[in-house]
Amino acid sequence: MLEVRDLRVRYGRLEVLHGVSITVQEGEFVTVLGTNGAGKSTLLRACAGAMKVSGGSVSFRDVDLAGVPVHRVARLGLGYAMERGRVFQRQSVDVNLALAALPLGRRNPLKAELRDRVYQLFPVLKTKAKLPAGTMSGGERQMLAIAQALMSDPKLLVLDEPSAGLAPLLVSEVFGALAQLRPVGLSVLLAEQVVDEALEVCDRGYVLEAGRIVLSKTAEELRKDDAVREAYIGTLGKG
Repeated sequence: MLEVRDLRVRYGRLEVLHGVSITVQEGEFVTVLGTNGAGKSTLLRACAGAMKVSGGSVSFRDVDLAGVPVHRVARLGLGYAMERGRVFQRQSVDVNLALAALPLGRRNPLKAELRDRVYQLFPVLKTKAKLPAGTMSGGERQMLAIAQALMSDPKLLVLDEPSAGLAPLLVSEVFGALAQLRPVGLSVLLAEQVVDEALEVCDRGYVLEAGRIVLSKTAEELRKDDAVREAYIGTLGKG
């Protein structure tokens, strides 16, 4: 479904991704783990077509995303939620969701069904449907950002640190909602620092260190390998 080959990304003269290759298969949940500054957000932005790459390729459902506008990437079936709940703060929750559904077209009958689905996943959003998003807590805005990504009816959901800034209880709620997406056949690519929760919900994991993939294993292998946790994951901690 998603294939990243030898990806290189620069900020000016500084190269921050050095030949990264990852894949996500249909129906698979994959996590990218790493400390702050490892390049996780840059990798996910490139995967979502939101960042220019300097080398390598990103293809989604056999379409090369080079030069494809972000709104067209959404229409291809890739939903992207940035870290820390970036939403339209002056607009209501309902309006935020309606705007996120624009790639489907104005009269698409799926809109109401998708809105009902995200309200089932995140009941707190339904209770605040008419309130401005800016009045909600950081955790609630993060849930709204994920809900927005789901409103384009994606086949692949790309999430950049959905736990960022959340209290432990809300982290568990967000990951519980993600687990509910598995039966519908959605694929997920997730960048995270909250390791245990990410590995619990995902099938495989990559460890990104200083812009390079240094490990690729099943979630079970990463979770059980003490040496791996100490070397690459133990320092990330929880929360």
